[in-house]
Amino acid sequence: MTPAINLLERNGIAHSVHSYVHDSEADSYGEEAVAALGLASERVFKTLVVQLSNNEFAVGLVPVSSTLNLKTMASACKAKKASMALPSDVERVTGYVLGG
Repeated sequence: MTPAINLLERNGIAHSVHSYVHDSEADSYGEEAVAALGLASERVFKTLVVQLSNNEFAVGLVPVSSTLNLKTMASACKAKKASMALPSDVERVTGYVLGG
């Protein structure tokens, strides 16, 4: 299970998991989830990890139908710049498998 699901279970918080079989050929994890689960892309969110100019990491949540504005993200984090974090860094700092 993911760290978030483990936290929910430890705290007795009711939840449900929506799962599907991942296609390794899919272009987008988010669009794949939308299609597989039959949901509107505005209702499914992607979790994006950025690396800030001060070498800290931050998380942005946006609907699958949207894109993360890196300038806005940097400003919100009081950093000069933000860029998408490397997949290896995402897994190291979050404990999540990319796309999970």
